[in-house]
Amino acid sequence: MLTLNRYIIDQKLFSIRGTYLIKDANGGEIGKVDGKLLSWGANYQFVDTSGQMLGRLSQKVIRIRPTFQILDANEKLVVTMKQKLFKLIGSEYWFEDPTGHEILRAKGKFHAHAYTLFDNQGGTVAEVNKKWVSLRDSYGVEIFSSTDRLIVLGAVICIDIVEHSARNQSE
Repeated sequence: MLTLNRYIIDQKLFSIRGTYLIKDANGGEIGKVDGKLLSWGANYQFVDTSGQMLGRLSQKVIRIRPTFQILDANEKLVVTMKQKLFKLIGSEYWFEDPTGHEILRAKGKFHAHAYTLFDNQGGTVAEVNKKWVSLRDSYGVEIFSSTDRLIVLGAVICIDIVEHSARNQSE
């Protein structure tokens, strides 16, 4: 599941736990990210089609800014996502390795699923776009580098969770 360059992420609208289906570019399901029903903060598990856990997303609840940790299958911290607190228009996110060094930054139109992940040198790591996917709550992720797919897919889903939460609070 974590070896492809193009993915489709399909959010299940009527899921109690919050589920994201991970599909290949042809629409074949290759895994999912399942939310836990009862947890302190948002907690999601990456699983392949056989049910094997590949990683986990865990929201850090007592924080000033939205913060998520992406952990591997052995519960080892891979990256921490943080959201910029004050931005006049839109949002901005960055991702730090376990030592606190920034390794990725996300910029673009998050509400429209049209944004780019950049490495710390400014190179494009991945693009998220709704253009090449026709379903309403699905979007495509195209990865251009050798960056760990768990980090990229985890980043995209963490951003989606925070953006949906912000939209729901403003309604």
